[in-house]
Amino acid sequence: MSWSSTAPSLPAGSSYGGKKSGTKAGSNYGYKVTASIARMTGNNVSIKCTLKALWGEGGKFNPPGSAYFSCGGETINPNPYPGVNSTMTRYWTGEVLPGASKSVKIGSSSAGGYYIKLTVKGPEVIVTDIPVFVNDSGTVRKARSAFVNLDDVIEECKVFINVGGVIREIK
Repeated sequence: MSWSSTAPSLPAGSSYGGKKSGTKAGSNYGYKVTASIARMTGNNVSIKCTLKALWGEGGKFNPPGSAYFSCGGETINPNPYPGVNSTMTRYWTGEVLPGASKSVKIGSSSAGGYYIKLTVKGPEVIVTDIPVFVNDSGTVRKARSAFVNLDDVIEECKVFINVGGVIREIK
């Protein structure tokens, strides 16, 4: 598990989704936060967390010294806090099972826990580039494509596998 200011490389077919957001305004400053999640490999995910600094109530902007990002028991306080209408983005990488919930806290490092807690769900595992083998008269060969013969009409078909009781298409 770790935090980074650099987006990790996502595998083909993966993108950030399941976006959650919240807004908070105080007397000195406000902010809008978002969190979205993407599957990497296996049970590994990346959670993209953003904090956009906003004017506080009454048009004030007197921000704290640093921001606050926390997930999986790991907290960081990057500084300086972003200026008005500026956005700070951090990426948390770690393990989240498909369908399991993961909470992140995003906000300011000021006393009193001035943050918003967002919960995202782990996306499904991506199944790609799995070799398919066929038995050709006793010789095992790697398939390049899959075809089916229906009433003497040969058509290309999709291949599916069973992953933990869940049927998934190989893309």
